[in-house]
Amino acid sequence: MSALRELKAEATAREALARASGHLLKHCAALELVARSHGYGNWRACLAALSDGAAAIRPQTRKGHKMTNVEMKHYESREWNFSLDIPRHWNTFPAVSTNSPYEIIRFLSHEDGVHILIVFRMPHDPQKGPKQHTDRVQVKLTQEGFANFTTSETSIGSRKVIMLDCNKPKDSGIWSVREYFIFDGTLAHALGFGTDKWDEKVDLFDRMAESFNVLEEAPAS
Repeated sequence: MSALRELKAEATAREALARASGHLLKHCAALELVARSHGYGNWRACLAALSDGAAAIRPQTRKGHKMTNVEMKHYESREWNFSLDIPRHWNTFPAVSTNSPYEIIRFLSHEDGVHILIVFRMPHDPQKGPKQHTDRVQVKLTQEGFANFTTSETSIGSRKVIMLDCNKPKDSGIWSVREYFIFDGTLAHALGFGTDKWDEKVDLFDRMAESFNVLEEAPAS
């Protein structure tokens, strides 16, 4: 069986598994999930790579930003000591404690799809290392129906950062998530991005994450 047929068979198996779990997963959505789980940006990229031997590029290894034309605004929180750039038309909303006790703020946009950034701030034990922390998050996301996990390392400024990508079927489409875990001694931040338009927004998410900065705490008065 050719590699392309194997991937199509895997997509069919995913459809069957979704039906058995009481979920509707369209064949096109299953193909997208399979393509991303094998490191392709989307099914079209997968077809092109397998047809002419072109190299596949994982989203996290792409260089440059396609979303440099998006107008940004600077957001700074002296309450939580961080800053970052967000798109000018995104709106700020308070934390939802029922989602996580470590959530401190969220930013949302419903322009051309649904897009979100949630900022988390939590204690961290440096002796346990970052992997144990991200593994706990992956277990939680798995319980919420996410799959196709991939991890990679990058950097924001001088800090090493772990990225965790995953996705799941949602409303006959795909909901994709990318989390950046930023560790600073006994403190950890997580930037949780979510979207139903992954290919259109992932470069913007990278740009936003790279602008993230941990501010020095103001001295007590």
